[in-house]
Amino acid sequence: MSRTVKFVAGVALLAVAVGLVTGWFWRSEATTVERVDQRINTVEIDNESGDVVVRAADVTTIEVRQKFSYRFTAPDRAFSVDGSTLTLDGCGWWCAVDYEVIVPRSVKVVGEIDSGDLQLVGTIGGEIELNSGDAVVRDVTGPLSIRANSGDVTVTGMSSDLTVKANSGDVTAELAKPANVTADIDSGSIQLTVPEGRYQVDGQTDSGRRDIRIGNTPGAPYRLQLDTDSGNVLVRTAS
Repeated sequence: MSRTVKFVAGVALLAVAVGLVTGWFWRSEATTVERVDQRINTVEIDNESGDVVVRAADVTTIEVRQKFSYRFTAPDRAFSVDGSTLTLDGCGWWCAVDYEVIVPRSVKVVGEIDSGDLQLVGTIGGEIELNSGDAVVRDVTGPLSIRANSGDVTVTGMSSDLTVKANSGDVTAELAKPANVTADIDSGSIQLTVPEGRYQVDGQTDSGRRDIRIGNTPGAPYRLQLDTDSGNVLVRTAS
């Protein structure tokens, strides 16, 4: 093989190596904004990696903002629509997508996030699972269930029943009106603020302090079932 051929081959291999290294270490970003005109009743989250924000507003058209962080190949649209369900999917290998979605107030949210934070504002409730990430919920008007493996859960302005199951993380919740609350935490504390009303307070704490600053009325219309394996429990009324 001549020196010229060897030189050209070496340059080609170097170019491939640089391309691989660049794609491996350097992440690119892209943002898209799309609108969905179909009537949507449910947002289903199925995102492996990335944060999700779903915000309700007085709108009839849904806006979906996707922010991609990827290596190698630029991704295409990650979400999909099937009937009245909008699904927020992941974007595959070497890719993460953050969603910010504006929906009508009649939409509920279900599904799961493997790695990323969740923010819900003003929706009518739903059922969510998070493997690793925090959940922040504001002004939700319907029953909501959250299962969190590792991360904190913060809820404010809740006006319906709330259920939280967490393995590791603190739960802080504030009710806008009396409702039923069930919280079961393996490792973490519960801090619950409720409006004036009649509540039956139940639960058990294996390791930690229980500070219940409201009256406990057996047979009350609302029940607060608060359990921790290791963590404190505080229940108080809004000041």
